[in-house]
Amino acid sequence: MNILSASPNHRIYKRVVLFSFTLFITEFLLFKIAYYVTDYTNSVLIVSYALIGIGLGGLLSAYWRGPQEHRFLISLLGTWIGCLISAIKLIKFPGSDLSSVLISSAFFFPGYYLSNAFNEYPSPRVYFADLFGASLAVVSLLLFYSFFLTETLFLELLCLISGIGIWN
Repeated sequence: MNILSASPNHRIYKRVVLFSFTLFITEFLLFKIAYYVTDYTNSVLIVSYALIGIGLGGLLSAYWRGPQEHRFLISLLGTWIGCLISAIKLIKFPGSDLSSVLISSAFFFPGYYLSNAFNEYPSPRVYFADLFGASLAVVSLLLFYSFFLTETLFLELLCLISGIGIWN
């Protein structure tokens, strides 16, 4: 029996898998872009910006909730726009300064969506879906690493996020 379809809310678990997958892949791709554009020290900061974004998204979820469908669409669109802002920041204005915090916008909306899912649905299933999505991202990176050329990373990232909305 498939754990993602055993629940009447299987759509939520599928979305958790997708957002978890997106978080991990986005972090990797932004790290690789930052490493290509600047240096290793600045690219390591991507992990910190990811944690800031996820944390702020979780904080917002404690104070604002809306209908489930609206949260998904807002999170999907916000993630896409956040990745666009992050890539523009990294490519046009490389280096670490105060505006680097804008990079966390790519992680804010998935953090918001995942935090709401953990609050509203059975935690073991949401946790399983979250870890399953991260595991899929790791396996995908290992299998398709040669396809992630630095010149096309930005386009691949936006296509990935757009694909989540289409697949769901």
